[in-house]
Amino acid sequence: MLDKLFQAAIITFLLYLIVGLNSATTSQTKAASTTPTTPTSITRLLLSSR
Repeated sequence: MLDKLFQAAIITFLLYLIVGLNSATTSQTKAASTTPTTPTSITRLLLSSR
């Protein structure tokens, strides 16, 4: 049971890391592209549900 908790913590950390990198990348490329992309929309949806 402790192993599953540890795995869940690692997966959660990796997801937060991916979301953080994704938001940093999209803010830099926003000037080049004004149309929202699907992964950004999904990320915003996930972040707003917290």
